[in-house]
Amino acid sequence: MDAIMAFLSQYPIVFKIVMLMGTARLMFKPLMVAIQTYVDSTDDNGADNAKWEKIKAHWAYKAIAFVLDYVGSVKLPVASKS
Repeated sequence: MDAIMAFLSQYPIVFKIVMLMGTARLMFKPLMVAIQTYVDSTDDNGADNAKWEKIKAHWAYKAIAFVLDYVGSVKLPVASKS
């Protein structure tokens, strides 16, 4: 543990990057799971499911998901291929 603390005190940018990645995972993963669960649990003839799939298929969502995955290793759900 002392070696890790010495490394992090010598290179504080590494600590900031790891904390940013961890924080992004803690925020986005549960948020996306909660949204998906809510959409799946509501029963309105699939209208909200279709809207959620449309959002996930949009280029802006795909760009944000790519950046979060590339920078923070956060995997967001993708549109289903149906």
